[in-house]
Amino acid sequence: MSIFSRPIGLMPMPPITYLDGPGRAGTTPEGFSLNSPTGMRGLIAVDKVGGKVRFYDPVSFKEIGALDVDKLPHEVAIAPDHRTAYVSIYGPGIFGNNPTPAQTIAVIDLDARSVRDTISVAPYFAPHGMMVAADGRLWVSCDASAKIVVVNPATKKVEEAFDTGSTGSHWITMTPDGAKIYVSNKTASVGVFDVALRKLVKSIELPSAKQGTEGIAVSPDGKRVLVVDNFDARVHVIDTATDQIVESVELQGNPPTNPKRSRNMRIRFSLDGRFVVTANFASGVIYIHDATDLGRQTPMVVAKGPMGFAFAPDLKTAIVANHDSGIATVFDLEARKVLGYFDGGSGIETLTYW
Repeated sequence: MSIFSRPIGLMPMPPITYLDGPGRAGTTPEGFSLNSPTGMRGLIAVDKVGGKVRFYDPVSFKEIGALDVDKLPHEVAIAPDHRTAYVSIYGPGIFGNNPTPAQTIAVIDLDARSVRDTISVAPYFAPHGMMVAADGRLWVSCDASAKIVVVNPATKKVEEAFDTGSTGSHWITMTPDGAKIYVSNKTASVGVFDVALRKLVKSIELPSAKQGTEGIAVSPDGKRVLVVDNFDARVHVIDTATDQIVESVELQGNPPTNPKRSRNMRIRFSLDGRFVVTANFASGVIYIHDATDLGRQTPMVVAKGPMGFAFAPDLKTAIVANHDSGIATVFDLEARKVLGYFDGGSGIETLTYW
């Protein structure tokens, strides 16, 4: 049951700007928009626990369709034309413990709300994080194989595969210009992959990340990559010009609900780059940060197991999927408050407007 008795009034999409240093703004790069999609045509969600892809009205949040998918879906990416979605089929395990990993990506027709096709990533296993390149190809992390693979959706073939230099390479993020891919790992490192050179060029060590890293995000201007520490309650800031850690910011007042690790699962920049959001899976808390000063942060209790985020085109409304609660929480970035929630199947991992 949704707590929204009427639409919350999302506005048509205005021109988006991003912060390019304090007080300076510019047009959002196309490369950032590719991997931070938004729109009012629909809202697609990956119900990992229920093994379904769900569709919602983007204003009322009423569920308008659901598809069964095999072997537990995890992540979603939207094609440049916003007519196709790609859903990675990871398998029945979890990060670091997936003994029977899957090898496919489901191709979803967004208009028909149907499974159009399936792409095999064999011989590689456990496709998870996905980035869309400007040419429409998918870059996919296959964490059980410690590979990044390049998939051509037109031919449904894996064209290339590259070593990540680590294990459990779970999520990836691509700079807006398509020049670099950053890889979060089960080990205490972040990999840096040069797309033109077609090779891993650096491993950025994070000694405090005893349980590895998971959530990773690039800024709209491509100058910073943020990665959340899966052990310590911190966000590490990488300067993409030097590929060095330039700052580590503590998440303040993080509830110690898990004594072994913080379980900071996700991190994203807002569409206009004004805000950063982080999700602490173990505590049921998300943080809204000022993107120009990550130490200026507001913790908000949402529900058990917060994970993926979606951003509405009004630049202030966002959603977090509460994986362990079967609901999704809608919140206001500017007011830094929860607006409500709606039913989210059995357990959504991630979702996006399109």
